[in-house]
Amino acid sequence: MDGPIWDWEEFYLEELYELPEPEEQDTFEDMAHPVPTFSGYTASESIITFINELELYSAARTMNAAKTRALLRAALRGSTKIQFEVTIITGAGGGGIAAPTDAAINTAAIAWLRANYHSVDIQQ
Repeated sequence: MDGPIWDWEEFYLEELYELPEPEEQDTFEDMAHPVPTFSGYTASESIITFINELELYSAARTMNAAKTRALLRAALRGSTKIQFEVTIITGAGGGGIAAPTDAAINTAAIAWLRANYHSVDIQQ
């Protein structure tokens, strides 16, 4: 016998110590954020944070005014959503706001949310 009685290749040692090929990462998916939501139930929820996250989400996905409107209406939850929808139903003539359909009305809707949910104690 001129060598060891075993064959090192049978133990698959090379495969044990090889580094795996790096996986290609999709950077867009890695940076994806969940859709922001706001219900207004707890004091820990900030309408300012919600608005900032909504604008960031909308800008990152290059949404137009119609898509931003749909996102805004879908992102509101609970009594906040009900109050927002009632305000739209009463319309601009009845002291409410028009249904968000373009950038200017989206801005008015966001201003309404800020005025109604950014209370004096939160502002301090």
